[in-house]
Amino acid sequence: MAAYTGVIDCSGSPNYPVVTAAARYLVDIAGRIGGVDGRAVNEGDVLTTTGAVAAGTHGAVGSNWTLVPATRLTELAAEVSKVNLAQAVIEDFGVISTSVPRCGVASLTTGSLVVATAAAKATSLIFLTPLTTGLTVPAFVSDIVAGTSFKINAVVTGDVAWLIVNPS
Repeated sequence: MAAYTGVIDCSGSPNYPVVTAAARYLVDIAGRIGGVDGRAVNEGDVLTTTGAVAAGTHGAVGSNWTLVPATRLTELAAEVSKVNLAQAVIEDFGVISTSVPRCGVASLTTGSLVVATAAAKATSLIFLTPLTTGLTVPAFVSDIVAGTSFKINAVVTGDVAWLIVNPS
């Protein structure tokens, strides 16, 4: 499964951490991230960024981070369980955000975007769920380039979470 960079206890309203590369943090205790005026987060939420970011408050650096609510991850897991793969492995997940540049988007054109991930395989099952109301239907995945990327064919105007499952 995709690894977390670390866990964050948000009960004391910590600032966002400094990261030197793409990062994925799991919230283990609910509270606020980015200081006392920061974003409210719940246990199980995931904070992601795809590049180096300085430590700081929500007002200073929060726009560089994307929140994936635990409820959305649970919905994705429920969709995966419907596939009924005996030994499926969750390889990677991420967020596509039109409001935060650099969130896994290699290129963006009208009606499609390419997501860079080494976990993509020709046999991958890729699940999508909107984090906001910005994903048009139907949305489907095509052009999987093994070990490199996949393409989402939809007009994305908000944030979308994706999850890759590979049969083992």
